[in-house]
Amino acid sequence: MWALEEIDKLDKTERQTEMRQIFEGQQRRTQEEMQRSQASQFVAQNFPECFVRDTQGNVAGWNNNSPLTLKIGEYMRNPVLAQNPQGLIAAAKMAAFDLGVSMNKKLSNKINATTAQLRKEQKKQLISGSGTQAQTEGASAKTAKLAEEYRKTGSKEIFKQLAKQRGLIPEI
Repeated sequence: MWALEEIDKLDKTERQTEMRQIFEGQQRRTQEEMQRSQASQFVAQNFPECFVRDTQGNVAGWNNNSPLTLKIGEYMRNPVLAQNPQGLIAAAKMAAFDLGVSMNKKLSNKINATTAQLRKEQKKQLISGSGTQAQTEGASAKTAKLAEEYRKTGSKEIFKQLAKQRGLIPEI
């Protein structure tokens, strides 16, 4: 009787261990699938040229004509990347680096446009001066001297002094 009870205990422990392993395996697979889905979304968001979209703008599939997609495919042939749930992100970033593709084209375009607009406004300010007409002769001579020196050297410090002289930057 005692031996049968011990056998039942061992069977029960084995079943519990087996059930725990099945549960943990299922949980791990679910988590990996979620990470793979997030990786695909990341790539679709940051590298839209890799995907073909339907009329509603949803991702319909990979754009096999894109050089970036082909390079990502090369990297994904590596078993280490293919098995890792985050491998797609790593492959996309490496492929983009190899091809010199920027991740956030919208952001870089916006930065470039803002920088261009800022330069245009700075040029207007430098041309028009500070808008005050009551500069003394000594101050205007000093401004002209600073402007000439800036044209020759392109020094940031001279530019700051010139901007302060013209009233573009308040003196502290």
